[in-house]
Amino acid sequence: MKALCLLQPWASLMAAGVKRIDTRTWETLYRGPLVICASKRWSQAQRDMSVDAAFQDSLRLAGYKEDRRLPLGQALCCVDLVGCDRIGADGARQFFTPTFPYLCRMERAVEEGLGDFTPGRFAWLTTNVRRFTRPFPVRGRLGLFDVNDRLVQEALKP
Repeated sequence: MKALCLLQPWASLMAAGVKRIDTRTWETLYRGPLVICASKRWSQAQRDMSVDAAFQDSLRLAGYKEDRRLPLGQALCCVDLVGCDRIGADGARQFFTPTFPYLCRMERAVEEGLGDFTPGRFAWLTTNVRRFTRPFPVRGRLGLFDVNDRLVQEALKP
């Protein structure tokens, strides 16, 4: 199964279903199941950023009382990657219009606060979050990579 590493706190927010759009500098033609992994690296800059109110509110909503307890180097969930669109001049707004009703309006503020919607970047649109009951260690890589399907199936078991 294809996998993607995200830095914390974005990986845990994706696993909790709070964040459903990941923004990247590159696009993919891949669509389908995607394992979301938390990177082993969590720099001081990312820790400092996670102190922002948008991150703290979202982490609390996701069930994390302290960001230092976020998992690192683990596969956390599986999502369905349903689209990858270039971000235009409207930034995140383009994903909240009647012609592109990806998310409800209430989620827009959350997504805008948690992502980089600079025009020209790419929005990876996900749905159907399946949080792992048994997260497993992963050695992450840049870009999309493969993880063992059997490990994913075991992680999804109740």
